[in-house]
Amino acid sequence: MTKRWIAALAIMVVGVLASKGEVIKVDTQQDFEALGRRVDAAVKGGAKVVDVVLAPKTFYCSRPLLSLDGRQWEGVSISLCGSEGATVITPAQEALRDTTPPSGLMQADRLIEVVDEGSKLCRLRLSKAQSRQINAQFPNAQIPNPKSQISNFKSPCSIRITQWFKSQVYDVESIDKRWIYFRASDLSYNRSYACYNVNLDYGYSHKWAPGREVMPRFRLEPAQGKEKMATRLLSLSNCRLAALRVEGVSFVGSGGEDDYLIKFNDVKADSLVVRDCRFSGIRCGVMQALDCENVRVRDNSFSLCHRYGVYAAFCINTMVTGNTFERMGLACTNSFCVRCSGKDYLVADNELRDFGYGGIAMGTWWQTEKHTDETGVVEHNHLYYTPAYMADWVKHSLMDSGAIYVLTQNDDVQIRHNNIHDYNGACDNRGIFCDDGASNMHIYDNTIRNIPNSYAIDSRL
Repeated sequence: MTKRWIAALAIMVVGVLASKGEVIKVDTQQDFEALGRRVDAAVKGGAKVVDVVLAPKTFYCSRPLLSLDGRQWEGVSISLCGSEGATVITPAQEALRDTTPPSGLMQADRLIEVVDEGSKLCRLRLSKAQSRQINAQFPNAQIPNPKSQISNFKSPCSIRITQWFKSQVYDVESIDKRWIYFRASDLSYNRSYACYNVNLDYGYSHKWAPGREVMPRFRLEPAQGKEKMATRLLSLSNCRLAALRVEGVSFVGSGGEDDYLIKFNDVKADSLVVRDCRFSGIRCGVMQALDCENVRVRDNSFSLCHRYGVYAAFCINTMVTGNTFERMGLACTNSFCVRCSGKDYLVADNELRDFGYGGIAMGTWWQTEKHTDETGVVEHNHLYYTPAYMADWVKHSLMDSGAIYVLTQNDDVQIRHNNIHDYNGACDNRGIFCDDGASNMHIYDNTIRNIPNSYAIDSRL
């Protein structure tokens, strides 16, 4: 009887131990596409630790890889690990794998003309060199008569125009040898800067830097098709876990514009870790965390990404450390490599070079309600432009920003021991910019040099 009980107990122990953890090996594309179902099945089967091991190969994604929205898996830890950077996740659509950066901005030699305010038709004059460049880039875009009604015509391109601290994209109506015609859907007149919004580069710079005005800048971009890869590859919303870890994976290319590749929303966990990953050619934002705890983003590399690298808002105990950001903000929007707000964040030991609008931002805007205290430390970061990028500011920069940017609402923020140099732009690009009455921060022991068009540290009410 005793032996039987011992044998039964041994079987029970083995069963309990087996239920504690499960390893999911992903070796084939079929394995990859079944990943979400396999993780669900493992947890429902009693696993408390689920380790997903991705083979060192390329996997093609056409829909969200792992969505854990609404999962209340307290005590469950999940890891998604590649093989030392040899694992690549990329879109199934070949066109979205391209990591070639968009062409640089061109500068007009005169203001954009409003042809018809009622229909919002505008036109931008091209130089001969610009006309040749555009013709080479979009040889099928020239339609000589902008007022003709061609019901089946779909322009192969759109036009992006920088406007002060952001840019807007409009459908191109037609192009001839010297003019681009487009309809500015949001056309409006800005009384503060005495110009139409399509000319805000000039209006802002004329008011604040007379004699150094910047004419409108623009570039043509391929028109967006309807077929896009599902932007979000990893999604956790209203979720409870012990831990989540993503490590050792290269993410190359993406579809979409207004979402994020990795998104955490209202996730409570002991740790949410993204480390030792590579993100390249991501057209949407890379990572967003909202109302989360214990987010850790460390030792990753971000390059040739179009929008935010890391956006963490209303979070508690966020750490962004040891990462490299290069050629970020390619979409020419007011995005940052790192944006943090919340309680007890740390942004430290990151290298940021050749970024767009700004490098690091913290705090909460004055018109947004705070969810937590705004406390944190930004220290030992290196922010700079390389000489070639510095010289070509007209091709990629916006206005009215800072390498480190502080928004209005803060409670106790320390900005210290950062090295900022060789940062340039169209107008008013500061080393450290405290905007919209930003307060309750301590700025000390930073090194700031060679900020040609504005101040090393600036504050604006």
